[in-house]
Amino acid sequence: MSTIRPTPPPQPTATLRPQKSKAVVSSSAVSSRSNDEAAKVQLEGREKIARAQEELARTARELEDMRDYSKRQYEEQSSVESVRQEDAIENLRNTGYEKFRELQRAQNSELEKLRKKGEEQLAATKEHFESAVLTTEKRGEQDLNKIRAKYFNETENEQKLNNAFLEETRAQQSQRFTSSRDDRAHKLAEASENYKAEYERLRTNSALASTEAEQSFKDRLDSTQKMQDSTIDRINSKAVGQLKAIRQDTASKLAAYATRQQDPFYRLMDLDLSIKDTGDALMLTGRIPTHEQAHISVAVKNQTQLVVSGFRKNEEKLDLGPGRAKATNSFQSYSETIPLPAAVDARQLTKRFEDDQLIITVPKLTRGFEKPPYKGPQPERARVERPKFPDNIPMPKAESTDPVTDPKKGSRPLG
Repeated sequence: MSTIRPTPPPQPTATLRPQKSKAVVSSSAVSSRSNDEAAKVQLEGREKIARAQEELARTARELEDMRDYSKRQYEEQSSVESVRQEDAIENLRNTGYEKFRELQRAQNSELEKLRKKGEEQLAATKEHFESAVLTTEKRGEQDLNKIRAKYFNETENEQKLNNAFLEETRAQQSQRFTSSRDDRAHKLAEASENYKAEYERLRTNSALASTEAEQSFKDRLDSTQKMQDSTIDRINSKAVGQLKAIRQDTASKLAAYATRQQDPFYRLMDLDLSIKDTGDALMLTGRIPTHEQAHISVAVKNQTQLVVSGFRKNEEKLDLGPGRAKATNSFQSYSETIPLPAAVDARQLTKRFEDDQLIITVPKLTRGFEKPPYKGPQPERARVERPKFPDNIPMPKAESTDPVTDPKKGSRPLG
């Protein structure tokens, strides 16, 4: 009977080498060069530590692979031995029970040896790699501590040199400040003496100049007062004449204002439009004076609004004698917009007049398109605000009459 020997586990391919690490302790009082070198060394130390950690991780993975490999080998050997044992048992049944028991004991002994040998190899491999990992970590920490101590000493020495240089600079600056302060005090004393002498001289000159200026001011004040008195008299007489002219002009304007308030030409034009739905068309009616019907135009806006517009003329003429006359023409335009309850066809719009009644007919564009009638606010009566005059101006008494509502008065047709 052949004995199966376990295959030795694969040796790790990577050789652990201790890596030296570098770090730097930053200091706020070192020079720029030391800071750059310290930062560079610290970066290199971090990179080496990272590489050492990667090496340790790779070693741990290889150890885990070796453990798995040993376990698989042991399972395969156990399986093979189990098959062979079954074959041997079958043979022992043929040869005898005693020989079978001997073979079984031999097989069990061999299996036990193989199991113990595999466990010993696994424990030895695990111990070897654990010791290698610990050794690498200890060496890395020792190298890092050495680098830290080295650069700490260098930083401390650099800081001492900087402190000594700073103290020397402070002493020099203090000496310069003391010398400059004494010099400024001496110059300030000289300037103070010069200022006092100049002040006395200016005060004497100022007193003399003040006396002369006061006498000159009195002389000029007397002459100016005489000139202003004559100017005030002249302006007063001129203002009285202008005030009389303003009173007369204001009185005429007030009279014209009262007359204009009663003229319907300057009031808001009310066409008194109304709308009626006849089914297939919309009919609008309004009141237009006969002499203004020639200047009325009707248009449809956005198919839902009807705009009625027109213009009129007011002419005032005054005969002043043979061959002399004055005339004033006033032109006024007006319009009124009314919303339509339905869309209409503007191309078929028609208008006609019956006496002073305007009748507009426009067919609907589509059936079933109805809108609620528009109810807008009633137009307010336009009026000109009464001007505000001073209380000392006499106001003409205008007769209070009811406003005339007939638009025909004061309006004349063009031509």
